Amino acid sequence: MSMTSSIDRTQLKLEIQEAMQKLSPDQRTILSLRDIQGYSYDEISKMLSIPLGTVKSRIHSARIALKKEIFGGEHNE
Repeated sequence: MSMTSSIDRTQLKLEIQEAMQKLSPDQRTILSLRDIQGYSYDEISKMLSIPLGTVKSRIHSARIALKKEIFGGEHNE
């Protein structure tokens, strides 16, 4: 691994962490459960006591919000 790719990866992690802090607490929670901790949609549904469709919708919305924070509107959904 080159030093440049290591620096790029570290920078990306910092950007993601910073963008996550700008999301609502609910968005951070649901993204953390799914994308960081790796829980299934069903497991999240049970943990949060919300319907499966709501889990999927919230994850989708949170990912869009995170992309907007990271890319600042450069990418359109």
